[in-house]
Amino acid sequence: MMAEHYRAALPDDRLTVVPNGLDTDRFRPAKVGERADLRRELGVPAEIPVVLFVEFFSRDKRPQLLYEAWTALREQHGVTTALVCVGVTESPYFEVDASLAALMRADARARGVEHLLRFTGEVKDVERYYRGADVFVMPSIREAFGMALVEAMASGVPVIATRIPGVTDDIVSDGSTGLLVPPDDAAALAEAVRTLVSGSTASMTAAARASVVSRYGLPVFRAQWASIYDALVQP
Repeated sequence: MMAEHYRAALPDDRLTVVPNGLDTDRFRPAKVGERADLRRELGVPAEIPVVLFVEFFSRDKRPQLLYEAWTALREQHGVTTALVCVGVTESPYFEVDASLAALMRADARARGVEHLLRFTGEVKDVERYYRGADVFVMPSIREAFGMALVEAMASGVPVIATRIPGVTDDIVSDGSTGLLVPPDDAAALAEAVRTLVSGSTASMTAAARASVVSRYGLPVFRAQWASIYDALVQP
């Protein structure tokens, strides 16, 4: 999407798109015992699937939409999951809206599901949270790239994202490496989560990780930048 804006001002031969690179050794599928270890730390029973959100809390990131879908999943579909939210919920940064997490906590308490809702705040080891999850969800309506989505795919977690043209639909092949849903559609989001927690996702997660390694892995990233610099210094 950003490239299209640049193309409006620059000739095509002056623009080269290089996606962010990812350390796919750091962001990898869980080894034996890692998933269970994190779930014990979070106090989530082994039999309850974990839905993961990794973003700072802004309205454009739509944590409240995911919360709505999460409650509908339990109350309308009879599927109980835990919702783990990783990221800053309060900050002087203008995009962070502290009321979002507060409203979610209060509503979960009223519904009697507060024990299934976790807020970790900012963490330094986010890769561990991907390994403990059963589904990752990015419900944003605006993203420059969607790094958390790529991290989750590399970590072997089935992913769901809002379709953002030129961003998430470039990262995720719908139905193959993850699921894409319309923006601001809590019902579609709940159905997508239900689909992934109730079915086999092994082929999807394998395809997702392979896609990330081949497109965003550090060796690919380095080669792309080396090619650009080589072209610039050629006489």
